[in-house]
Amino acid sequence: MNRRGLLPRVPLLLLAGWVALSIAWVFSNPPFAAPDEGQHYFRAVGVGQGELVGPKASADNIVTQTDLQKEWIVQLARRVDLPAHLVAPDPGCYVLLRDSSAACMDDFVPPGEPDSVTTAVGTYQPLPYLLPAVAIKAADSPVQALRLGRLAGAALALAMLALAVAAAWDARAPGRSLLGPALAATPMVIFCSAILNGSSLEITAGIAFIACLFRLARDASPPTWVWAGAGISGAVFALSRSAAPLWVVLALLVVVGLLGPRETWRRLTAGGRSAIGAATAVVVAIIANAVWERLYGPELPTGLARPRVAFETGLSELPYWLEEMVGRFGYLEFDLPLPVYIFWAVATFAAVAGGLRWAPTRGKVVLAVCVIALAVLPLAQYILVQRHTGFGLQGRHVLPILVIVPLLAGELLRRNQHRFAAGGARLVALSFVGIALAHFTALYWNGRRSAVGLDGPFVFLGDAEWSPPIGWGLWLALAAAGAACVAAAGLLAAKAEAAQQEQRAFAEAAAAGQ
Repeated sequence: MNRRGLLPRVPLLLLAGWVALSIAWVFSNPPFAAPDEGQHYFRAVGVGQGELVGPKASADNIVTQTDLQKEWIVQLARRVDLPAHLVAPDPGCYVLLRDSSAACMDDFVPPGEPDSVTTAVGTYQPLPYLLPAVAIKAADSPVQALRLGRLAGAALALAMLALAVAAAWDARAPGRSLLGPALAATPMVIFCSAILNGSSLEITAGIAFIACLFRLARDASPPTWVWAGAGISGAVFALSRSAAPLWVVLALLVVVGLLGPRETWRRLTAGGRSAIGAATAVVVAIIANAVWERLYGPELPTGLARPRVAFETGLSELPYWLEEMVGRFGYLEFDLPLPVYIFWAVATFAAVAGGLRWAPTRGKVVLAVCVIALAVLPLAQYILVQRHTGFGLQGRHVLPILVIVPLLAGELLRRNQHRFAAGGARLVALSFVGIALAHFTALYWNGRRSAVGLDGPFVFLGDAEWSPPIGWGLWLALAAAGAACVAAAGLLAAKAEAAQQEQRAFAEAAAAGQ
């Protein structure tokens, strides 16, 4: 088969890699070993029982450290009645204990009777829990229920990522058009897609919505499915979590900045019924979220008290938030190897530098503003809101909007195909290889922590104290295959792009000779 015949397989290879990595995460990550996953599990069980919002409950059994934290949690606390076969183990025997394996989780003995528990996420938007709630009904144990819920959530997340790839894909610039989604889908994104929580759908729907918006800005007459994709992903995005409507508005403002108000309005009116349908879906979803928050959401504490102290504290935490956007797993108690963070920063910087170099003035300004937002938005959210809850900010809280940086950088690189040399195609290929290695390293590092603890042997397969179903070999092999697919997608795309550049240069030389 010739290279043109292979080219359409590039986005499928990237998606296949993400699917394999997500499934490997679902099974290799110990039960309830993600941030507040037990609380989200209770929420999903409650939704499966028909309770979009359960009865109010005391927060006495929710672990808090300060009165301020308890004041916040009590607004969210709701009771969930667990049937006997879904009563869950407590991961406290090893989470946050960096040097302990997850072996103690295997010692859990089901109590054999129902239990009434309190979830600290009882008023969170129900949309991310609907499909996991249905999947959980088929389970006969809490661990099986959690994994079924993870798989259901992963299916939704991967559907959003598939939409993002479809929107970003350009056969005329295969490597550059997929570089943005590949950099946006950090190991943290794939990790979140494979755990039971609310961030998974928020982050991946954000990636899909922003990719669709850039596709609408790319084409004067975009296909109808792109409008539909923007409407669906935008509505899902807006309904995923409390802050999501704000992220939707900011993403729309970025597109207006790229096109200008007049051109944005012209594109919207030219879209006809498709544009009206997409805009209506997003607006209705934003209103629905506002109504939900009005009825059930907590009273949001805001303020600028002690701004200097808050700014200094936030600035000291900023590097950790940026690291968490790339990857920090478990209950965020351990880092990935430093080369993973360095690579992701360098690859993103290179994409941004290329976008700033070759983009038109308007694109340069918008991308520069988005890069500045990497620091400004987390600091603003921490200073104005998060610190007043008593809890710290996490990178995944702002990741749904900050993925706009690699997505925009990749889109600006894609636009400038005539200035992109064959050497640039090789850099794209190297970026995809590095992305693949980072994904496998992240899963392996998390597996080592679960199997033997961080003080255990680096090669842990023969010494594992805890193992996932069927053993480590299968899931590590699946993760390696997924990483290989990601690398192959980039290598094939870059090779095709380099060939296109050579053909274009030959045609231009021939034309000049005539």
